[in-house]
Amino acid sequence: MTKIFWISFASICCNAAAADTPLLGLPFAQPMDRVIKNCGNFSVEKTDYCTTGKPIQPKKAPESAALHIPTLQTKFTLPTWLAWDKPIELQFKNNNIVQIFSYTRGIDNYSDVVKAVTERFGKPSRTSSETVQNAFGAKWTLPTNYWQTSTHVIWAGCFNRDDCVLWFRTPEFDAETKAKQAAAEKRNKL
Repeated sequence: MTKIFWISFASICCNAAAADTPLLGLPFAQPMDRVIKNCGNFSVEKTDYCTTGKPIQPKKAPESAALHIPTLQTKFTLPTWLAWDKPIELQFKNNNIVQIFSYTRGIDNYSDVVKAVTERFGKPSRTSSETVQNAFGAKWTLPTNYWQTSTHVIWAGCFNRDDCVLWFRTPEFDAETKAKQAAAEKRNKL
């Protein structure tokens, strides 16, 4: 029997903020719920995402993986603000997905990203922005939004007009990542 995974705007925006509710069609804070095949062996009827690495098995996950969104002949939809030309990056720990990192379609779509996350997780815990200028004198504002719940740490932000990202982490993985970053910064100051 073929399983088709319908991934829609509602899959990120409009459900209770439970850790076991999929994010972008992926089982957050849980093992992968299906085999993700190598893109070379990809068949639309059998799976949705694909990977250029080894296939991802539900109980034998790698430490990290990059998932590619298939061609336009898919039977599912993703939010229009998701960057279709860049992979969705996953981090695993003990076979569970502990981070989902995705690119979004730039600053012009950023308000749609914030709206979707806010509808599902509530108002951001923190927001900030920075005004930047390019070599030609054009200025724009780069926004950042941060949400923290008991089950999710979420960050959305832009590095420039075209490169914006959205990531979800488990609170445990977020704390571990921040501790590693702090240790690296401390070593670099020595």
